[in-house]
Amino acid sequence: MQTRRQFVVRAGTVAASAILSPSALAAGLGSARPAALARGGRFSEGVMSGEPTPSAITLWSRLHDVDGSVTAELEVARDREFRRVVARKRVATSGSKGHALKARVTGLNAHEQYYYRFSTRTTDGPVGRFRTALPADSRQPVHFAFWSCQDFTHGFYNAHDLLAAEDLDFVVCLGDYIYAETEETGATATSGGSSRAGACRRRARTATR
Repeated sequence: MQTRRQFVVRAGTVAASAILSPSALAAGLGSARPAALARGGRFSEGVMSGEPTPSAITLWSRLHDVDGSVTAELEVARDREFRRVVARKRVATSGSKGHALKARVTGLNAHEQYYYRFSTRTTDGPVGRFRTALPADSRQPVHFAFWSCQDFTHGFYNAHDLLAAEDLDFVVCLGDYIYAETEETGATATSGGSSRAGACRRRARTATR
């Protein structure tokens, strides 16, 4: 049985813009030749998801320590171990894009949690998770949160730990992610709180559609 890594290396003929459903995966891959699947690299900026609808999501990451035009593989699964993959896509990027990776995944189920990751031939990025939106006619409560006013030079974002521990449907940043001040020379906060770290307070609410 071939490993997932062997599958990635041998899947060099899949079209860069095609998202493959489970039936398409069973039937075989396409024949178009995109840029080569990157070797090595780092996903040092993590992953992000956004623009959720009941059947789609936008996923993002950035690939560091690579040159030229390359592709990375994106996988979306129903489980963190990626045994139940529902979509697989080759995402193209280049130096002109800062090697950013962005893909729109469609054909998903409403209000279902999924896991995703980007990878190269030799490196798996961090695993992220997202949940698709409820149908437009749903009356089910929606749990959302917002965060704002965080100063990068103070180093610890305790509110983010609280957000990650909760079962939320939607999170939004209200701004002030990077401050313009220059008098700070290094991180001064400690885990657990400071006056500035405390300014980044989490608020969670429940709304009825």
